[in-house]
Amino acid sequence: PAAAADFMEQHGVRGRIFNHFHLGGYLAWRAWPGRERLPFVTTQPENIRPEIRARYPRVFVDRAAWDALDGEYHFDIAVLDRDQDPGDRLLDYLDADTTWALVFSDDAAQLLVRRRGALAAVAQRYGYRILPAGIRRRMQIVPAAVQDTAFRTAARAELERMAASSTENGGAHHMLGIFAMMDGRLTEARDHLSRALEK
Repeated sequence: PAAAADFMEQHGVRGRIFNHFHLGGYLAWRAWPGRERLPFVTTQPENIRPEIRARYPRVFVDRAAWDALDGEYHFDIAVLDRDQDPGDRLLDYLDADTTWALVFSDDAAQLLVRRRGALAAVAQRYGYRILPAGIRRRMQIVPAAVQDTAFRTAARAELERMAASSTENGGAHHMLGIFAMMDGRLTEARDHLSRALEK
């Protein structure tokens, strides 16, 4: 999640991070020697406290398990893989929770922060208003864009921002290509879809 880590450094995003374990090693490396952006878990499960190791997998499939863990640790930041494994619904839970805002997204990671507290200004300035973090709502973007040209225009602006924020931007270019086809801009569509295939 290199670009997500860059975003955190550039915009002063620091606090308690919840993360997918396979992103933890890189996040720990980027945080060193500071302690302001340490991951919750890393790629070495033996280093995770046994009580956390037992609870951690449940938060991706059980909203109550996530709420309980979050209620205990009061996470400020979530750094999660954009690709959700079958049954992984944590990004969908966060989409449905109005206290969280998606502030950065690329093919590698989704970065969300709390809308209240120390990161409120970041959430207000950089929070996506149209594009969601989770796959459940993401699957609704194209059908909504077909029906509503104003929605499509607003979503396109956010996708262009997303594509410009990281070189790992195949997902953004893919959707921009679909939107361009909707508008009959076939040359532009081909360019976006070709870029998506390169990623």
